[in-house]
Amino acid sequence: MDGSGPLELSTAALKALAHPLRIELWELLREHGPATATQLSERTGHNTGVISYHLRQLAGSGLIENAEGRSPGRGKGRERWWRTVPGGFSFRPDLVDADAEPAAALLVDEMARRRAEELIAFQRRAPTLPEEWIDASLNSSYTLGMTAERLAEFTAEVRAVIERYASDEESPGAARVAVQFHAFPVDVDDDHSTRGTA
Repeated sequence: MDGSGPLELSTAALKALAHPLRIELWELLREHGPATATQLSERTGHNTGVISYHLRQLAGSGLIENAEGRSPGRGKGRERWWRTVPGGFSFRPDLVDADAEPAAALLVDEMARRRAEELIAFQRRAPTLPEEWIDASLNSSYTLGMTAERLAEFTAEVRAVIERYASDEESPGAARVAVQFHAFPVDVDDDHSTRGTA
């Protein structure tokens, strides 16, 4: 990571990303680094023309960019190399325009499904993994009592820790590690009242 904050999705970018194949392409670039349309075609099973079209839509919305100059040889020759924009993306559900609500719902559902599949795949592979990786891994869930202000402090601290450890990505022996972080209220009503204990 380079410290860049997440891209706040505009309505146009939200609609552009809210497509299962585009989400898959964005995830592949995020997880595996820069790639060409041909490489992504091989990974997804779609032809290069379809992949190129969807990559252009993502690029036009600022979600990915040309990787030229990011690594020797990339971005040169016949095919472009693409990469995700550093920092990822985010959007405020409460600020989504009415006409973009279906796109927002699709994006949230698809990303949640992918995160769940990622965790399930790990649990199934766990018995075959080296013991040191199993001991170092964590899959836990907690329910805490917090005010909105304390939750904001908590999430900011966790983000800072993630940024600090991201600098280890190039260390010898480093593996890609999925860090899934969710923190949200479960008993706050639409009228902002809480159902927590007094």
